[in-house]
Amino acid sequence: MFTATADATGTAVITVQAVPAGLMWLVSQMGISTVPFRVGAACTVKRGLEFIANSGLASADTASGQPAIQLTATDVLTATFTGLTKGDEALVTLFVEEIDWQNNPTPRWVV
Repeated sequence: MFTATADATGTAVITVQAVPAGLMWLVSQMGISTVPFRVGAACTVKRGLEFIANSGLASADTASGQPAIQLTATDVLTATFTGLTKGDEALVTLFVEEIDWQNNPTPRWVV
């Protein structure tokens, strides 16, 4: 789980750059939530400059489905939460399959 605290503008940014060199993460699902829950809060997820998902947080939400999001050591996944109150906590949970693509490549993730 990755967390961030909202600043004075009500924004919290979670940056994920945790994939070890030589490995790939296939993110099949991403859970997003805030503590406490805020009506009107929203989250935008990007990999680098590529838009992945946008969600209003009417309740805890998930981004999932095919294809899985592929992350390598050079990728940066960013979740930007807005509409929070200073001090709120933003949370991102990733459900991943870790693949050793240098030593044990498998064609199932090639696109």
